[in-house]
Amino acid sequence: MTRVLRPLAPLIFRAPLLVLVLSLAATTSLAVEGWDPPEASEEQWDWLMLDTEEWIKGEMIVMRREKVYFDSDKFKDLTIDWDDVVELRLSRPRIFRRNGRRTYAGIGRIKDGVVQIVTSNGQHIDFPRDELVSIVYTEAAEIRNWHLKLGVSLAARSGNTDQQDFTSNAMLSRDTIFHRWHTTYVGTFSEVEGDRTVNNHRASSSLDFLVTAHFFVSVPTFEFFMDEFQNIDARYTPGLGIGYEFIDTSMVSYISTIGAAAQITQYDGGLQDEDAALIYTSSLSFEFPRDVDLDLNYKLQLIVTDLDKTSHTTSAVLSFEIWDPLDLDVGAYWDRIEGPQ
Repeated sequence: MTRVLRPLAPLIFRAPLLVLVLSLAATTSLAVEGWDPPEASEEQWDWLMLDTEEWIKGEMIVMRREKVYFDSDKFKDLTIDWDDVVELRLSRPRIFRRNGRRTYAGIGRIKDGVVQIVTSNGQHIDFPRDELVSIVYTEAAEIRNWHLKLGVSLAARSGNTDQQDFTSNAMLSRDTIFHRWHTTYVGTFSEVEGDRTVNNHRASSSLDFLVTAHFFVSVPTFEFFMDEFQNIDARYTPGLGIGYEFIDTSMVSYISTIGAAAQITQYDGGLQDEDAALIYTSSLSFEFPRDVDLDLNYKLQLIVTDLDKTSHTTSAVLSFEIWDPLDLDVGAYWDRIEGPQ
């Protein structure tokens, strides 16, 4: 027996080493080849691969202005810098916008710097990724182009002084491949001992035509404003303008617009003024980790026909996500008219 095992001894003692070498070789082979998700279909998910070679499964909501908005069951709503996306596989039809205002509808894939689209009639279209401007849902998924946010705060005090404060705000927007419509509203009402002390409302709206990934034309723009304690029953400001997104990263966004408008103001007592204005707006947004956002906005309405009517509007809103559809907003708003009536 000993004579039989003696020639096999080197193999017996080297067997564990051989198994280890084979295991390392297999692991290395898998690491080189990487993992690949299943081919997309309408019953499956969208897949997105980052430059770290990590795959994310979920639903791509939109790609616009160098950002991808992705909904993952595990990670919830994600905003990803387009430069960090290496590969994208879409399981549902989308509309792809290419430079030169060219559009294609179909199921697409972005890989190795190429956009690959298969249209509903089976046509195959390929073009360089650098020429891709945006990706949105088709008209069949119109509801996904809309975004709504509502906010309200109520404070009541009772004791030596009875006081009630009420503030509300709303945002409604619609994003498509060539247009962006954005409407906001902020209103404040306050009473002390039954006497009204604050009553103002501001609503603004703009329709933007996206010329390039960063440049847009706003036609028209409109704002309504009233403030009982500035003696303004109603102020209407229709206009137009142009804008540009100077900074667009995963954490910071900066947009400025400039335009011209007419301003019609109705005062308490029946007086009415009609003026011409130059409009400048600036919007700076920060997206911090742990779902914390900061939005800073400034608007100047320079009344060229009467500088005393020039107005400034500034807002700062810090938003904390409490639960997926619920945020806690801490806001500060400042309005000024150079020479109020």
